[in-house]
Amino acid sequence: MYFLLKEDSLQSNRKIFVTGGLGADYRDPSITTRYVTHNVEEALNFKTPEDAAQFLCRGYVVAKREANDIFIPV
Repeated sequence: MYFLLKEDSLQSNRKIFVTGGLGADYRDPSITTRYVTHNVEEALNFKTPEDAAQFLCRGYVVAKREANDIFIPV
């Protein structure tokens, strides 16, 4: 599975995933915080990196889940 992950949280224990609000203006922090989660089970997931890349926004990367808490940017 592939996820949209906040780039600066990749190395932290509390990763930030996009959970909704696709198409929102993620440059506005007041909007962004309503659409993110620390819980991977609530995060949007995609079958291919190309699907996920359609919804990329500034500050986020497409990441593949390698293990329980290990995500590798693609």
